[in-house]
Amino acid sequence: MKQIFLLISTILLFSCNKDTEYIPNVSVNINIYLSDPQWFNLYTAGGYEYVTGGSQGIFIYRLNQDEFVAYDRHCPFNVEQNCKVEMDTMTYITLHDNCCDNNYNLQAGNVISGSGNLPLKRYNTTFDGNLLTIRN
Repeated sequence: MKQIFLLISTILLFSCNKDTEYIPNVSVNINIYLSDPQWFNLYTAGGYEYVTGGSQGIFIYRLNQDEFVAYDRHCPFNVEQNCKVEMDTMTYITLHDNCCDNNYNLQAGNVISGSGNLPLKRYNTTFDGNLLTIRN
């Protein structure tokens, strides 16, 4: 019995892949007033911005008049490489990571294609019509 347990433990230890890594937890508490012209790109649905914060920066996307999503730009696959996701400027419908060649859905942050399985790290957003707050 002890040998079976040892065998299973060894198999599990060596079968882990890079998708088991995690993005570092960093405190996030960002307030963005959309009345400030600096945030012009977030005025309409489909607009996006990169801001400082999180592990490798934060990507903010306006889904519609009342909803935003915010993701850490740190790619969750091969975390140690510190790869960043960015808007795919060829399509403007996905986020792309050039290091690992993963594509992510803008609305949910899940992998659409590539070698990863973990979704992007998402932050909580609230919006009151002028103030967008991003927190974890």
